[in-house]
Amino acid sequence: MAYSFYDVLMKPLENRILRRARKNLVSHAHGVVLEIGAGTGANLNHYHFKHIDQLDVLDVSLQQQVLDYEYPDYLPVRFIEGQAESLPFTDDLYDYVIITLVLCSVADLEASLDEVFRVLKPGGAFIFIEHVLPENRFLHNLFHLITPLWKKVAHNCHLNRETLKSIETAGFNTINLYPVHKDIFVGGIATKPLTTEF
Repeated sequence: MAYSFYDVLMKPLENRILRRARKNLVSHAHGVVLEIGAGTGANLNHYHFKHIDQLDVLDVSLQQQVLDYEYPDYLPVRFIEGQAESLPFTDDLYDYVIITLVLCSVADLEASLDEVFRVLKPGGAFIFIEHVLPENRFLHNLFHLITPLWKKVAHNCHLNRETLKSIETAGFNTINLYPVHKDIFVGGIATKPLTTEF
């Protein structure tokens, strides 16, 4: 499925639910920022660019909407093609890493979160918006049932991943949640400890 068709499919959710969450969470980013899986650039209008020193955008395939976006002239922006599971960056580089509606489709969720944690500076923050497996029994079973088909039409999206549980065990010392929509979508800001015990 092309990104444009996927965007049309997601537009009702974007308008009613996700746009507000993006605005409330992405606007926190400042300093040196990495966005993983920018897609067609749904987050870009919600950055406060005046607070950002550098923006790196990584995706497996960079879309023209992201490349052609009118970034401020003063802002250094880098575009990198790569995988979330093996980020081509040094440790402790970013003040913020942003991922929205991407962890459902990565090949290895735990490896991707390990990489996010690695490239964040101590005290840095991970901003996320993801759908999660609902606790409601009917929806829980429905998500399991339709995931095999949904993966084929929605860029390998797994509706039945328990992404929040994986984030909670990835080493962050605080996770402040933002209730996006009931128990289907969740957002938040997870902070890397100032010191890491080995």
